[in-house]
Amino acid sequence: MAREFRLKLLNRVYILPHGHVTIGRNPASQIHLEGDLVSRDHAHLIIDDDGVRIFDDDSENGVFVNGVRVEESRALVHGDDLRVAFFDLRLEEQEKASSDGKTIQMVFCTECGAVLTPEMRFCTQCGARTRRYSKTEACGSCNATVTADMRFCFRCGQQLGKRERRSGGDAGAFARLAERAAPKEPRDTES
Repeated sequence: MAREFRLKLLNRVYILPHGHVTIGRNPASQIHLEGDLVSRDHAHLIIDDDGVRIFDDDSENGVFVNGVRVEESRALVHGDDLRVAFFDLRLEEQEKASSDGKTIQMVFCTECGAVLTPEMRFCTQCGARTRRYSKTEACGSCNATVTADMRFCFRCGQQLGKRERRSGGDAGAFARLAERAAPKEPRDTES
């Protein structure tokens, strides 16, 4: 089984993807820590199948693992405590669950898009009655997962395919409807 690593900071959890992960005050850092004692590019992690390795990127205040300052780099193991400035992080490792081929049925609220459990009859977010859906698609505008029965994307508000096709059959129908709804100018009764 593949290994999955994460760093915990208080109530935040950072899932560590394989590859290079940066830590620092730089807003572009994957783990962005704001504070005067944190360097812009404080440290970085290398994550691969062998594990996690931390590198101090010549930070002024250093990186500590289990209370010991990291000189250049150090391998990390499950349960290691990292200190970057005044931030305390903990490394956790777990085995990634392999896919057993089972399909999970997702239930979405058709009104607000909330993800619900299949047993729920009403949405906990908006109170709408729910139905089960096995077919989902992506919104063409923002790529959010939507169901075929939804009229509008819950994320961006874009009108979705089924309704567009239904109303788009007669291009002149919308123009005629708009013309009827427009205020009419009074007729000149003089002859």
